[in-house]
Amino acid sequence: MCLISENARDLLCEVNDDSIITVSIPEDIQRNPVLPSSASEKIRSGHYMVAVDLNTGFHPYTAAAVLKTNAPKRIGFQSEYSDYFFNIQMTKKEEDPVESSYRYIHHLMVDSFKL
Repeated sequence: MCLISENARDLLCEVNDDSIITVSIPEDIQRNPVLPSSASEKIRSGHYMVAVDLNTGFHPYTAAAVLKTNAPKRIGFQSEYSDYFFNIQMTKKEEDPVESSYRYIHHLMVDSFKL
């Protein structure tokens, strides 16, 4: 899921606020990592150009949310299960800071909104 802190809001300055939809992550996610039907319905009701999972480690909740968007670009980090959820996969190298991957993801997102 693409979650951006308020102090990093300018990261997506090219993207309209109405184009970003958030889905709340429940407090008991460790005990119940399955996407609730209410969140699933909210996601399925929209039309998306891009969906991003910024977790560098695989998590079924956020990966399922990205998959359910049916977005043409479903971006996430490579893992044992990522082929099932993402059609664009980032490889995080140990020596590279995660921010370099996030910058590339930002580039992909901005390209998605260009006509």
